Amino acid sequence: MTLHEKITHIRKTKKISRAALHRKIVEKYGKNAISYRTIKRIEEGSTSGRVSSTHQICSGLDIRPQELFKDIEIETKPLKKGQNYARYLGYPGVKIEILSKPEEDAILLLKLTLEPNGQTKPEQDPAREIKYRKIIYVLSGKVKCLINNIEYILRKDESYTFDSTQEHYFINNSASKTRFLLIQNPKRL
Repeated sequence: MTLHEKITHIRKTKKISRAALHRKIVEKYGKNAISYRTIKRIEEGSTSGRVSSTHQICSGLDIRPQELFKDIEIETKPLKKGQNYARYLGYPGVKIEILSKPEEDAILLLKLTLEPNGQTKPEQDPAREIKYRKIIYVLSGKVKCLINNIEYILRKDESYTFDSTQEHYFINNSASKTRFLLIQNPKRL
């Protein structure tokens, strides 16, 4: 079963119409809610949706994302070098550019630009037998890294390596843009 088929299946099993699902999402997310059309397109399989869209659908269906993704056939669309990945994830004030070739390279290399007061959302790679590592290297400005609720301030030409199965996110509290590289091994999108 594909992702869009499973979303439709869960919604119908719970006897929730698409319109009712959209209303629940709007109640929870207000003006940031995904549109009815987005839900329709995801269910029809014409788009896989963004991570934030899938999260909102899970919330509207009262299920955890793990339940949705369990036992599904993963539909992938390769991300291209230079694509603005932040737009895909829906991070305001953040630009994430893919510098590596995800379909070919063993690592994922991203360049992040955070506007003043910009921040990424908390993320955490799954704890598995594979050890996920991330390296952050600051190109300009300074960035506050919160890793497992421990704060690290990094400035230009400083780096830090961490286990990305720990919750982490990045904040720019300064008055100017900050830019840094984020390297993940093995890659995980």
